[in-house]
Amino acid sequence: MFWGFEDDRLFDIAKDQLTKISSESDEPFNFTMLTVDTHFEDGYKCADCPDTFGSDKYANVMACSSKKVSEFVDWIKKQDFYENTTVVIAGDHLTMDSDFCEDVPEDYERKVYTAYINSAVEYNSTSYRKYTTLDMFPTTLASLGVKIEGDRLGLGANLYSSEATLLEKYDLETIDQELEKKSKLIDELTEGLAEYGETEAAHRITGTVTITPVDKGKKTYQIIISDLEPADNVFNVQCAVWANEDQSDLKWFGARKQEDGTYRIIVKASDFGSVPGQYTHHVYVMDQERVSYMINGQMVNIEW
Repeated sequence: MFWGFEDDRLFDIAKDQLTKISSESDEPFNFTMLTVDTHFEDGYKCADCPDTFGSDKYANVMACSSKKVSEFVDWIKKQDFYENTTVVIAGDHLTMDSDFCEDVPEDYERKVYTAYINSAVEYNSTSYRKYTTLDMFPTTLASLGVKIEGDRLGLGANLYSSEATLLEKYDLETIDQELEKKSKLIDELTEGLAEYGETEAAHRITGTVTITPVDKGKKTYQIIISDLEPADNVFNVQCAVWANEDQSDLKWFGARKQEDGTYRIIVKASDFGSVPGQYTHHVYVMDQERVSYMINGQMVNIEW
C-alpha cells in the first residue's frame, strides 16, 4: 500500500478498536480515521473493487470506497454506543486526480463532502449556509452537545446556530486578503522557528522543476520534477496550480514517476477553461516521514 494501509483493512481495525474502547469504560471517547484508497492519482484498487465503470480505475475506486464507508456507518448504527455517538464524515480537499474531473462543466463548483450523523442538536434552518473549513471546529463541538457562548470559536461559526459565517459576511477575496495579513500574535508564537527550519533544511529533499512550453496541438504543457535528492526519501510529489489571484481556480495535480526517475505532470487547457495568463506553480514533495514542503515556486505565462 502506498500510504498507511488499505481501506478494507482500516475498517476491520476500526471495528475492533471501537468495540474495545466502547466496552472498557463509560467515559466519552473520540475515534478518528482517514481513508486513503481515493487519495492519490487513480486511487488504490483493492480486491473488492468491482469494474462497474470499466477501465475507469478511479471511478471504480471511488464507488468501492463509498460503499465501504456506507457499510461502516451502518455497522456503527447497530452498536450499543451509537445512541450517544455522533459520526462526522468530512473530506480534507478536492480530489487530486488530474484528469478525473475534466468532463465536469466549468461552471460547476466542486466541493468536499461533509456530513454530521446522529448529532446531539437538530439543524432547524431551511436556509442554504455558506461555510468553510474554519466553521467545522465549533460545528463539530456543537454536534456533540457542547454549548458555545456566542456560537463562535476562533474564526468559525457554529452552523447549527444563526450566527453568520465569515463567508456569509464577506466575499472569499476579502477573507483571503485578511488571512494573508501579518499577525503580531502569530509572530510571537512562532519566534525561533526559523532557526529550527534552517537546521531541518539540511535533511530536506532538493530537486529541479522545469515547466515546458505549451504544446499548441495538444493544448497541454508539462511540469517535470527531476534530480530529486535523496531520491529514496521521496514519498510523493504534487503541484498546486492556479491563474486567478484569489486562487479560486486552484487545482492540485499528483505527479507520476517515470522510468528515468523524474516525476511528471500534464496540465491541460481544459483544466483551466483554456484561459491564458500568468500561472503560479507550487511544487511540494512529501518524504517518507510524511512531511510535506514546497521545493519550488514559479510563475509562467501560459498561452494556450
